[in-house]
Amino acid sequence: MSSARRKEYILAGKAIVIQMGARRNYAVPAALAKVGRLEALYTDLAGTSGVGLLARALANTPLPARLRAPLARLGSRMPPEYVRPFTHTFDRASLLYEWGKFRTPDDRGRVLARRQFNAAWSKAMLAKGFGDATHVYAMMSGQTLEADAFLEKAKEAGLKIVADVTIAPSYERIVDAEYAANPGWGRPVVSYRSAMGSDNPAYPRMMTLADRFLCASPFVANDLINNWGADPETVWVEPYTLHPSWLELVNVPVEGRVLFPGSADLRKGIHYFARAASILRDRNRKFEFRVVGDVSDEVRYHVETTHLNFQGRLTRGQMVEEYERADVVALPTLAEGSAGVTYEALACGIPVITTFAAGSRVKDGVSGIIIPVGDPEALADAIEDIVRHREKRNRFASAARASMKSMAWDTYPDRLVKAVFADAKINM
Repeated sequence: MSSARRKEYILAGKAIVIQMGARRNYAVPAALAKVGRLEALYTDLAGTSGVGLLARALANTPLPARLRAPLARLGSRMPPEYVRPFTHTFDRASLLYEWGKFRTPDDRGRVLARRQFNAAWSKAMLAKGFGDATHVYAMMSGQTLEADAFLEKAKEAGLKIVADVTIAPSYERIVDAEYAANPGWGRPVVSYRSAMGSDNPAYPRMMTLADRFLCASPFVANDLINNWGADPETVWVEPYTLHPSWLELVNVPVEGRVLFPGSADLRKGIHYFARAASILRDRNRKFEFRVVGDVSDEVRYHVETTHLNFQGRLTRGQMVEEYERADVVALPTLAEGSAGVTYEALACGIPVITTFAAGSRVKDGVSGIIIPVGDPEALADAIEDIVRHREKRNRFASAARASMKSMAWDTYPDRLVKAVFADAKINM
């Protein structure tokens, strides 16, 4: 990509932020609110009002666990205090969607329910209007471009549309191909392509509606430009932020403890992690391979995962304990936006081995090692190199923590305002 830069002019104005759920703990609306740039947060449900508040209350009653768990999930969506005055929820459309998901057992039905919700959500938002907004910040969340019909009307009214591309658009193709090449590892997480058997129409729609594409990593930006026809001048790379508490964690590693933080599926590269573990066992390296995240029975009991120690999905407090004792973090992922666990690990002072597809902040040979996608031998070599060479490991650890200080929360509002409101820039 071009390294050219042009002078930035930060435009006046405010943005409506559209997002489902508490994505990244409401970092985007919170950052814009901090600097007076948030017109409104349009979200599905929040635990501060309406159905979300009711769900929060019901989650603490003696209901069956299968009901309490989703209620607790909905009720836990708590925008920061200073974002709540700007927050608008759309309870009727959202409740119908949640009920539809609960009652629909098949992937196709869930995808159709999501599309129906998107249409109903857009209609409800249009009734609320645009206020004094000059921009709309919307999420391309994988299955859908959130509230695309609202975005269409906003664009017609002259508002600028900023699309947060949360994962590389080609990920569905990548994941489908990987599962086809590796049978016996369960099913992929539901996506439009896996459910409907064709490319997601939301991506061409996004390409038509968005004036700017925000990408958290060059991996996503490259995919947009090379595979989806985005004009490079409309593509902006802006990394995520992280909570400063991760920079304060004290890592006292157990030598040889290798941590895989993420869902144990093929997109994250669990099969390559398992094969690297087998390679290292064959070399008589008695390392520990811990996996923290959702895991299916097909993966947990797969013949190739016998060397892996599955911990399941953990709370934030339990994740802190894992980071405190990890010697190295490994994430041989095939496709991401920008994997948040790599931010956390680096901030904790843990060397990270990952791929370019992770969209991480790892500097190869400085704070970790970047390996090719689909190469368990390279992964095994990198793990062995870091674990066996303690001086290098400690040097990587120091550089890892130092590299993440500029990504902390206090820098994010200014970075985000520039990314959303600068009139033009080539920043890649």
